[in-house]
Amino acid sequence: VKPEVSPELRKVICEAVWKMCQPDSCILIFLPGIGEIGALQDDLDGKNTPVPLQVLVLHSLVPKEEQDLAMQPALAGHCKI
Repeated sequence: VKPEVSPELRKVICEAVWKMCQPDSCILIFLPGIGEIGALQDDLDGKNTPVPLQVLVLHSLVPKEEQDLAMQPALAGHCKI
């Protein structure tokens, strides 16, 4: 069985993020693959949220420099995803 994240499940994840996000905090979301990660990133990026989001991707296909940002504190006033 191939794991799959449907558009409906992505919507539920986004709603949960928007409800839980706090300034200077972090939320870690596990997804089965780079396609699902990219789709959720698209869903979260650029949305008008109560707290600005800093959406970062951790995956072997992403350059190490970009992944290293996930180990840094969230941008001031942002919720890091």
